[in-house]
This record gives sequence, C-alpha cells and structure tokens, in this order.
Amino acid sequence: MGDFVVDDIAGKPKTDSRRGLPMTRRDSVSILASAVTRKRRTTVFQVGVQLWHEPRNVDLAVAIAASYRRLTGLWLCGFDITDWGPGRVAEALYGAPQALLCHDGADDPRFLYANRTAQQLWDLTWNEFVGMPSRLSAEADQRQARARMLAQAAQKGYFTGYRGVRINAGGQRFRIFDTTVFNVGIVGVDAQSQVELGQAAVIAGWEPVG
Repeated sequence: MGDFVVDDIAGKPKTDSRRGLPMTRRDSVSILASAVTRKRRTTVFQVGVQLWHEPRNVDLAVAIAASYRRLTGLWLCGFDITDWGPGRVAEALYGAPQALLCHDGADDPRFLYANRTAQQLWDLTWNEFVGMPSRLSAEADQRQARARMLAQAAQKGYFTGYRGVRINAGGQRFRIFDTTVFNVGIVGVDAQSQVELGQAAVIAGWEPVG
C-alpha cells in the first residue's frame, strides 16, 4: 500500500471523504491536526473559566477594578460595582466584552491575568497567558513604543488612547485601539500608602491587519 493509510478492519486504503481519494499518511496527519485544533479551540478557555474564581484571582480582579475607578473616575468595562461582592466583580470582568490584561511590576513584567476576551484575541489559554513576559504580546518592532507608553502610564497613573499592532498565537496580526493602560495597586488601611501590583490594560477596540 506504500504511503496510503490502511483501514484496520477492511484491509483497504482509507478514503478521504473530502476528496473521495485514498488517504495518504500526510492526509491523515493533516486531518488529525485539524481535529486537535478544533478540539483545542472548544476547550482552550476552560482552564480560565476554572481559575478566575480562585481567591488570588478574585482579589486581583477587585484590585484592577478599584484602581481603574480611583485613577480615572470611571467604571471599568462599564460595571458599577458599588454594591457588588468580590466574586461578582471577578466574574463580570472575566466575561467582559473588552479585553482585560494585567502584568506584574517586574523589570521584565509577566502577565498575572487575562480575561476570556483577551484569551480569544491572542488565541492563548489562561495557562499560556499567565506567566508569559508581557512584551511577547507585541511584535518586536512594536515593543519600543509599547515600553514608552507603559512608562508614561507608570508616571501619570494611567495612559489612554493607545493604539498598536499585535500578533496572536496563530500568527494573525491585529490593531488594538481605544486602549487604556493604568497602574494597579492596593490602598493601605491608612488610605495613604499603596502596594503596587503592576499595570493593567483594557482594550475596547481591535481590527485585523492585512
């Protein structure tokens, strides 16, 4: 049978139903890869769904929302959380239609959080996102402009109106806009001190490039 795939039961070459021709091993691998990709796309966000409600991630979501409100005077993603409990805040932000990300305050910051929309936009799971150096979310030629914007946000508290080109895990490039980057921290009991956690970005708009 050479390079053809043999049906284990009939002992005859398997047929590719898409073309009506004998299936080669290359065809088999291609179909398997497509099936795996489809399966991954249906399960890619399940880990994030399981993890957003862990206490540390709930606390982080609340800190992100509170920091945005404190710095901009606006409600993050339009959610008035005045009377909301922490769990409801975390659930709403994870499922928000805007992309929401947060990285830590290290010299080479790594992502701490990415909501479902961000995961879909970059085609990454929660586990692939969290812990990844945030600079890798942008192409190399975009990183210098991104670094300048982050520095301005760090100095002023937040930066709004950012635009830039990004690339997802599948190699698709897209432009983000209507983006606000802001510092994230927890205010101390004395209402004066603050523990800095990092920076977050909320992205309200994007479009494909090319």
